[in-house]
Amino acid sequence: LWALSERRDHALLIQEIMLRLQEKNQTNAASYAAVLDHFSRFGSLEDMEFWWSELLREGFTPTTGDFSNVLMAYIVCKQWDKVESLWKEYCKSGPPPLHMYTMLLVAYHKGGQIHKFDDLWEKIQQDDNVYLDATVYSIVIT
Repeated sequence: LWALSERRDHALLIQEIMLRLQEKNQTNAASYAAVLDHFSRFGSLEDMEFWWSELLREGFTPTTGDFSNVLMAYIVCKQWDKVESLWKEYCKSGPPPLHMYTMLLVAYHKGGQIHKFDDLWEKIQQDDNVYLDATVYSIVIT
């Protein structure tokens, strides 16, 4: 319980700092990246989604790392509709890097989303811009 209490206190401190930075118009992409990283791993989805919406509201462009953190949080919580929605949003900016495809393939496989896994695998194979390495193949055959 002590660790949970300490984690909640830490989360409140982070939010308080970010709110102060917002009041002074001193937020930047890096401050949002740090907050998203924290809340995607240790906070609640609600907190993470709040800061994600704030990043977008302020006009910052999310990085691959930001998308990865939020996607992973949704994956861990098996929020597949949100995974799909965010993935589509991410793909609008261009072809995703291989590690993002790999993360999603692993998530679908481990999460029992075999139909989604198969659909994504087929799409990857048809995309000439994606080079499939040994890591991806080992995921598919296991």
